[in-house]
Amino acid sequence: MSSDFIHALHVIGVSNQWAVWATLPDVLGRDILDTSKRVARFLQKAHPPMTRTTALEAVARGAGMTSWHRLHSLAQALIDDFNPDVHWPRPDGDDERVMALKSAFPMLARADKDCSPSPEVTNGMSTFAAQLAPAANISVERARDIVAQLNGADTWEQLLRRQPMDSQEPLYRFIVEEGDFARGGRFAPSEACAALIDELDHLREGLVEEDLPDAGRLGEWLKDVTAKRPDFLDGLQVQAEVCLLGYEQRRTRAKAYAHALSQAMGLIPSGFKGQILWAFSENRFLHRLLFGYMRDSIFSGSRKRCISLARKQLRWNPNDEMGVRYFLPVLLASTGQIDSAMRALRKTMEKGGEGDVNAHFTWSLVSFAKVNPGGGIFCMLKALFLFPALRDVVASDSREPLGPIPASQRRVTVVDRWTLIEQYVALTPHLTALEEWMPALLSDPLVLDAERTLQSTFLKREYDPWMKEIDSMAMALARELLPRLSQELPPFELRAAPR
Repeated sequence: MSSDFIHALHVIGVSNQWAVWATLPDVLGRDILDTSKRVARFLQKAHPPMTRTTALEAVARGAGMTSWHRLHSLAQALIDDFNPDVHWPRPDGDDERVMALKSAFPMLARADKDCSPSPEVTNGMSTFAAQLAPAANISVERARDIVAQLNGADTWEQLLRRQPMDSQEPLYRFIVEEGDFARGGRFAPSEACAALIDELDHLREGLVEEDLPDAGRLGEWLKDVTAKRPDFLDGLQVQAEVCLLGYEQRRTRAKAYAHALSQAMGLIPSGFKGQILWAFSENRFLHRLLFGYMRDSIFSGSRKRCISLARKQLRWNPNDEMGVRYFLPVLLASTGQIDSAMRALRKTMEKGGEGDVNAHFTWSLVSFAKVNPGGGIFCMLKALFLFPALRDVVASDSREPLGPIPASQRRVTVVDRWTLIEQYVALTPHLTALEEWMPALLSDPLVLDAERTLQSTFLKREYDPWMKEIDSMAMALARELLPRLSQELPPFELRAAPR
């Protein structure tokens, strides 16, 4: 199809249909006839004395045609000549015959349900109303009201003021997928919900973490929308994540997460056993709610809840884009479930690789909790050599923001330092001596010398030999440091958190 066809659809807000109508002209013909007949019904309803024939003639003239016969003939010809039941393979689209109906295109402009029309759609509907008014011998205002009624509003003004938050339908439903390739289920937002999510994304666009406490416009918008639509789960998730920042608001934020999660869980059928994958963007608010609630519950809730939330995420989303696999072993270890922690840890190591700093750090913490300081030292050194900024993690106050990582502190991976901090803080209160061992280990002269050596060779060696050097150096240092640190520092003792 020509660029004229695409432009004609774009200016009336239906360019998303061009591929369908260009390749399936019979669908275009059917849409024009169905819409014409529907407009005629509304026109008759607005003017009861008007006959069906008179209404169809008025609609045809409003569509830029000389008569209903002319409009019907052009559209029906497309339906007949491109009908796949009769003509297969389907003939190529006919640009000239499709463009003969160009004046009828504005009639096809539609506003999304529960949303005000876009400027392009408004232009298309206004154009059709202006053409329909003289053809039906009614005022433009009355013609606009008829167009509004076609789109589910009583008047033109009501249509233009329509807001997605005023929708009377549920914003979400949960679909259980069926069939041979079904993997589970997914959330399906309504049109009104999709419009709210688009506005939310627009308000968040360009914000970075440092801007979030000052995101006043976003906060006010969320406050208004969630007051009217407390079932807007994406909004509740962002409200908890963005508008309740700060260590002192952890408890309030955890309650906000719990409130939103209770609504989301209520949409999932009882007994559902499938997956709810992160790969579907519609599911991501749920995983962010679960992850945020789990992290905040480390500080303000029960470990039983944290473990349950972590396992639920891994069961629903085995690919684990959120990094829950790094938390579960530490949470289990903090409650004394060392065997379960080791099983979870093995799965974590299988998923990661030699350059996975989080996995080495997790293994180290669980080894210390298992009272295996040799293994803990070895894995901690591997994590440190891969990510020298680990020192800042261990020394940081989890209430304070973290600064940028110097280039010299980044090597093979990009690491989320907050994940490391929260893993460490989750275990520290329950493992005596951990806070003594860590500074002593990281500040030992032998460790500092090893770091300097590795830094000097990092850019000069190929990756695999360099990784082997890290492994051998960490093992040799662990064997040398263990006897001395064991004599100088208090022994580890796990004081398990209540389950």
